[in-house]
Amino acid sequence: MCVIIQGNKKDITDQILETCFVSNKDGFGLMYIDQNNNLIVEKLYTKKLSKIKKVFKKHLPNIISNVALHFRFTTVGTTNNFNSHPFKVLEKSKGDLYDLSLMHNSPAISRLEIDKTKSDTFHFVEYYLKPILKANPYLIDNKTFIDDLAKIINAHCDTRVLLLENKNNLFHLLGHWQEAQSLNVSNSTLNPPVYAGKYTSRAWDWDDDYNIQNNAIDWYQQTKKKQDQYFDDLKPYGYSPKNKKKKKLKYKI
Repeated sequence: MCVIIQGNKKDITDQILETCFVSNKDGFGLMYIDQNNNLIVEKLYTKKLSKIKKVFKKHLPNIISNVALHFRFTTVGTTNNFNSHPFKVLEKSKGDLYDLSLMHNSPAISRLEIDKTKSDTFHFVEYYLKPILKANPYLIDNKTFIDDLAKIINAHCDTRVLLLENKNNLFHLLGHWQEAQSLNVSNSTLNPPVYAGKYTSRAWDWDDDYNIQNNAIDWYQQTKKKQDQYFDDLKPYGYSPKNKKKKKLKYKI
């Protein structure tokens, strides 16, 4: 699934951009607040890492300090620029009290599905969050509302949502986030699996210890079981894995 990274622009290196892009090539976007208190958003769909680096570096002089980047992996909706993140929730240019944009990371978020070409994030924003905040934009200052929103987004599976608004100039991190290299990260993309103090960025460091291999297999089975449960939970919402054939797991010890 996708990955979101949020933090100081100085901590986001070319290597981090490449690591996030390798397995999340279905769309890129960024959001931040500039020196004039404007919420800046840009997103694009490209298969070239060089274009993403170019867009990011273009914005660097205007970013005060903190920025959020989203790398998409398509689960729901078409792979295109429109379905890339972030999504605008409120816009001062359209009469709203302040600007608010959203990024999301999980297999799918709770929503009504009106258009199968649009992403789950679009439907959540358009038919749930946007109407509520347009009716009462001051809810962004209400801790109870933010806490309830965090519960709602996690109704079907482990979900992270990042909100950025220029009313209070704040990032709101909803869900369970990780920390890696001084950045807030929506999943383990920058934190490879660790076992017995060893890991590699691409694969397990297997050795001859039977117990280590056996525990690693157990970890994989649990992860696979949880992923299958996610898909089962999402079936009522019209989602199914691209590969519907379940492969039997084979292990050699």
